[in-house]
Amino acid sequence: MSGVPENGLPKRVLVIAGYGRSLLHFRGPLLQAMRDAGHQVVAVAPQYDLMAQESADDIAEGLAKLGVHYRPIRMSRTGMNPRHDLTTLRELRALMDELRPDVVFSYTIKAVIYGSLAARMGGVPHTAAMVTGLGYAFTGGEGDLKKRAVQLGVQQLYKRAFAACDRVIFQNPDDRDELVGLGLLPQSKTALVNGSGLSLSHYAPKPLPAEPKFLMIARLTPEKGVAEYAAAAQELGPQLPGTTFGLLGPLDYSPGAFTEADIARWETGGLTYLGETKDVRPYLEDANIFVLPSYREGTPRTVLEAMAMGRPVITTDAPGCRETVEEGMNGFLVPVKDSRALAARMLELAQSPELRERMGAAGRVRAVERYDVDGVNTRMLELLGLDGEVRETAPAKAHRSVDVFKRGIDIAISGAALILGALPLVGLGLLVHLRLGSPILFTQTRPGRYGQPFKMYKFRTMTDERGQNGELLPDADRLTPFGQFLRSTSLDELPELWNVLKGEMSLVGPRPLLMSYLPLYSPEQARRHEVKPGVTGWAQVNGRNTLSWDKKFEYDVWYVDHRSLTLDFRIFLMTLLKVIKRDGISANGEATMKEFRGNDAGA
Repeated sequence: MSGVPENGLPKRVLVIAGYGRSLLHFRGPLLQAMRDAGHQVVAVAPQYDLMAQESADDIAEGLAKLGVHYRPIRMSRTGMNPRHDLTTLRELRALMDELRPDVVFSYTIKAVIYGSLAARMGGVPHTAAMVTGLGYAFTGGEGDLKKRAVQLGVQQLYKRAFAACDRVIFQNPDDRDELVGLGLLPQSKTALVNGSGLSLSHYAPKPLPAEPKFLMIARLTPEKGVAEYAAAAQELGPQLPGTTFGLLGPLDYSPGAFTEADIARWETGGLTYLGETKDVRPYLEDANIFVLPSYREGTPRTVLEAMAMGRPVITTDAPGCRETVEEGMNGFLVPVKDSRALAARMLELAQSPELRERMGAAGRVRAVERYDVDGVNTRMLELLGLDGEVRETAPAKAHRSVDVFKRGIDIAISGAALILGALPLVGLGLLVHLRLGSPILFTQTRPGRYGQPFKMYKFRTMTDERGQNGELLPDADRLTPFGQFLRSTSLDELPELWNVLKGEMSLVGPRPLLMSYLPLYSPEQARRHEVKPGVTGWAQVNGRNTLSWDKKFEYDVWYVDHRSLTLDFRIFLMTLLKVIKRDGISANGEATMKEFRGNDAGA
């Protein structure tokens, strides 16, 4: 890729992944690096992910903290289903038209194929793909005609997808050489990186336990070598009494994956299943020998995590795996599908504390030299053409100046109001207590700038009345005349001055809505989070809760693009008039605003 365009303007980058969790836990630092470089980033992943340990809302919230917008689509992770895959292609093609990205970057098989094809059809200027492992498209088809036919079909789709790419990035030379040898792409289009990188401070080295403790971390699929590890544990158990053989990782729901019955059989043979986790560090700290007998990988992240924490590694002499281990230095390489060879190396390390210490220390050094996340991300930005200096446009510079002056005004006004209005605020709080009970404040987590969550404060306006089933009554039944008065005069908003003083809100800006709305916004609507939320805003003075959601978001985004101190002063004066007239308090026929349910709810 040729790098940042001559004008040096920020790019809109579309990142497409085969499963949402990877966007946070594997690519999160890369997405942050893109944002830090000044680019706008939209991340795409399947709407439903059987492997996910977080919901789509969790992923959207986590990405929002990075300043990244999340768009879930319909996409299966594996297999070939023409009807479903065409749906994926159509949705990605529609995203290209809607977002008009400058760069599309995709990884994992389905994302690479349909993301790259959609980018070509959408006329995207720069397209890149990363091969993070060959997986079912290239392995395990021997003797199975149906599976082999699927593999040949996927490989041809890969060839067409690669033709649409400017750059294809590999995590190991074996995968690159195999695909080049099959004629799926020319070597001149390829590049190599050292996996996804690790935060070395996050995976800090820990002292090794004195007694041998084995650990394997992987999805429970045959290709990870789980059966070979279980067989080695069963063989070594009688020779190493008291030694533990831990297995950590989620069940996989793809065809041929292992089941709970398989786990029960392995545990009978001496293996201990530890379930699954979002944080592997406590398990690695408790172990002192890491094992991954995988059939092939892109770059096995769990091996890198073990190395970074100073654990010796036994893995296979297979693509991807062999890149991480220097034989005899930081671990051992064994043949694929050879449980006896695996057991022999496991026994050797179990019987030598000195060897474990030496190899563990060498693994940490190798992780520092090759897999530091900052170095990997610098290389990735270069390959994606996102590493050049990004110059601000004239409007962006003007807006930055406005934001600096606004902060000073926010501090001065909110600070003065809280000091001078302290007694009235206390008095109003007492009235709320007498009329509505305790607590006097309504607190709720709301998204701030770039979706960062904060706790917003208001005077409560509703009771806690519940029906016979114990659930809260509808808003209209809990909103008392006194609460209605507080809302109509906007007195309930006064505690938000504390949020303004803390810098979580501004006096003027789009109103902070609910965290649950974050994944429902279109990318254009999500731009309302490019500024701090406000106590009042352009939408509030142009209709408030009587507006449709589409119109409200339209006003919010217009404010983001046209904000100025003059406009803020105008909004402030219009707000005073609205408060005096007490209009726009609620939508027609509603006690409050209707719930936002997505882009189909604005009509």
